Amino acid sequence: MQIQFPSRLIIIIFSLLAIVYLIGIFVIEIIDIDSSQYASISLEMLRNGSYLEVIHRYKDYLDKPPFLFWINTVSYRIFGLNEFSFRFPSFLFTILGVFSTYKLGRLLYTYRVGIISAIVLSTCQAWFLFNHDVRTDTILAGAVIFSVWQITLFLRKNKLLHLFLGFTGVAIAMMEKGPIGLIVPVLAFGSEFFFKREWKNIFRWEWLLALLILAVLLAPMTYGLYLQFGWEGPEFFYWTQSFGRITGENVWKDDSTVFYFTHTFLWAFWPWMFLAYFGVGQKFWNIFKDKFRSIKETEVITLGGFVLTFISLSTSNFKLPHYIFVVFPLAAIITAHTIDRILSNLPENPKLFKIFFQVQFWSCVILMIFALLLNIGSFPMTNLLFWIFPIVMFGLAFYFARKEFSSLYRLVLPSVFTLIGLNFLMNINFYPQLNQYHTGTVIAEYVKKQDLPNDKIYFYDVGSHAFDFYTRFHHLDIKGGELSEVLEQEGDIWIYTNTVGEKYVEENNIEVLEKVKFDHFHVTSLKIPFLIPSTREKYIDKRMLIHIKS
Repeated sequence: MQIQFPSRLIIIIFSLLAIVYLIGIFVIEIIDIDSSQYASISLEMLRNGSYLEVIHRYKDYLDKPPFLFWINTVSYRIFGLNEFSFRFPSFLFTILGVFSTYKLGRLLYTYRVGIISAIVLSTCQAWFLFNHDVRTDTILAGAVIFSVWQITLFLRKNKLLHLFLGFTGVAIAMMEKGPIGLIVPVLAFGSEFFFKREWKNIFRWEWLLALLILAVLLAPMTYGLYLQFGWEGPEFFYWTQSFGRITGENVWKDDSTVFYFTHTFLWAFWPWMFLAYFGVGQKFWNIFKDKFRSIKETEVITLGGFVLTFISLSTSNFKLPHYIFVVFPLAAIITAHTIDRILSNLPENPKLFKIFFQVQFWSCVILMIFALLLNIGSFPMTNLLFWIFPIVMFGLAFYFARKEFSSLYRLVLPSVFTLIGLNFLMNINFYPQLNQYHTGTVIAEYVKKQDLPNDKIYFYDVGSHAFDFYTRFHHLDIKGGELSEVLEQEGDIWIYTNTVGEKYVEENNIEVLEKVKFDHFHVTSLKIPFLIPSTREKYIDKRMLIHIKS
């Protein structure tokens, strides 16, 4: 009989996780660039009532689909304008994603695999990050794994309700980030059908019904895009924005290699990354040993969905770390199945368990050292009461690593409690202190305290969506000669700028009534020298508010 986690322990783990997640949702300010931009666009949608046509700073916006803005607008109406109301809809999809991962893991394998899958997903580092630094990928990942779970149920039970729910999930994913919401399920189930030679499943008439469901649910977004941009709008979302990054039609490019996501996965899926990679390799090895013969019991949905999507995204001309997060629920199931196999084969192969126990244990030790360095050396946490929680968590990690406990506890729980302790420290102390250098929110607070007129504040050479959100005003950007024109019209204005704007004011002999400077650092691009207090000053830029007169 398999050893299971008792229900009481599962409740404790997810309760502790909820505490850490909610601290991040309530305590950490919304930071530039993407997250604050989405918060600002949602605010603008709330103000102008334009739900089919997305506007940003009074201009047409064609970059992301509207679903995130729609649900954020609803949340703003219910909970008001604050960090919680912006992050809460995404948090709900995080819960949906974790639950769907559990249900799919249980459906494909066993109850134990399902539970471990949910624990792995909710404790990987990326999942903590994008619940306070909200991206479109937060909802995307939850909607995609929900759709895969429901379509799997449809294939097994043949009930149209599951087909409808599955493609509702696909529609939400596409309204959140375009065709990738459909591509992942297609690659997942396409792999399964081809490997098992289930040709009848490929040509089921129900897929035509599914396409109809999809078309109906996507109609409002498609119509809005057409109204706003003509045919260019639908073409951009359904082709250029996604496939265009592979074909070269999309102008966004960077110098990343095809191995970009290979090393991104190492930190983003920490501390489960080595188990995940081993699990993928093991699955391929077993298929290879079987000479690619179809085996009914072999599960390929997670393998195909993860690997083929991983490869597709790796060939893109433009990559950011969070693009790969969409397949993390599938990676969590692969990881959980790998853990389950290691534990089940422990009597025959104890060496494998010993290897991965050491890997997980020392990964935890590295994370603890990392957490202490950041929260003692870099940004010291002076509130001693806040240290109680992470110390207890780190203590539990060592406690459950002892030989007195079952192999299940020893392999899984140290990582779980380490990640909970680490991210408590990050959410309660590190990120809030780091945000002292995030001038969008700092300057917004200054503007509110000094009661400065927002309609007289302009961006010059820099911008900040967070500044717009926290001042509840969408500020205009002015350039070069426009400054003199605006000054003539207004008499006096404030400019939110950097040293470039300061130099322009000095060189053009513009009268300065007041100047306030703020320390600035791009907090989403951390560098080790910045984290060291003695060298930090060298990496700090300046942002400033300059009150100038015509």
